[in-house]
Order: sequence, then C-alpha cells, then structure tokens
Amino acid sequence: MEQLLTKLKTIEPKQEFKARSRMLVLSAPQTSLGSKIFRQFLGTVQFSAAFGLAAIFLFIMLNGSSMLNPGIPSAGALSSLDPEQLTEEANNLDIQIRLSQAEYYDSSAVKIEVALKETSDELRNSKNREEKLNQLLNELTL
Repeated sequence: MEQLLTKLKTIEPKQEFKARSRMLVLSAPQTSLGSKIFRQFLGTVQFSAAFGLAAIFLFIMLNGSSMLNPGIPSAGALSSLDPEQLTEEANNLDIQIRLSQAEYYDSSAVKIEVALKETSDELRNSKNREEKLNQLLNELTL
C-alpha cells in the first residue's frame, strides 16, 4: 500500500493541463461576500419595485382617475348622485312596497276564507252528528 501511495505522489499533470487550469482559475471573476449580498439585495429591491408599480397600475386602471384627482368624479358616482334618479327610485320603491302588501292581503284573505269554510263545514258536520246521536238516543230510550 505504501508503494502505491509513493507512486501516486510522483504523478504529475501534463504541462498543457497545468497552463489551461491556471488560466481558468486566474480569469474567473473574484467576488467577495459583500458584493454577493449587495447583488441579492438589489435583485430583491428590483422585484419589489416592479411588483409595486404593477399593483399601482392595476389599481389606477380599475378605479379610474377619480382616486387621483378628487375634483373629477367617476361616472358611477355621478349616476348614483343624480337627484332626479334618486327620487324616481324612491317613488318606485314605495309603490313596490304597497303592491307587495296588497298581494299579501289578497292572498291572506283567500286563506282566511278557506279556513272559515272548513271550520263552518266541520261545525255543520258536528251539529248533524249531534242531532243524529240525539235521535238515536231518543229512539233507544223510548
């Protein structure tokens, strides 16, 4: 084993390999730990700035310019603040409530009528039964 190790120690690379390896090592960029951290920080800042600008751009597109310049109201705000349209909506709402109440009273009147008829029919039936029972009792007792 010792002989093998001594043979391996005597092995040397070729001159061409030495020269090429030395040139590759010396031509590689020399970076320090501080510059690597700075590059990573700079990349994070660039990504954050790009994401923030994209979010602001989307916000402006969706909300229009009314958020940036409060003197110019948006079309949606103008239509919802129109006094004529508001009074028309209020009048329609009152009519709708009255119509729904009338429909309720109409349907409840029909239901009450049906219930009264059923109870009067039951009352008539019970009176007829009572009369029949009285007749039967009278016949049995006499």
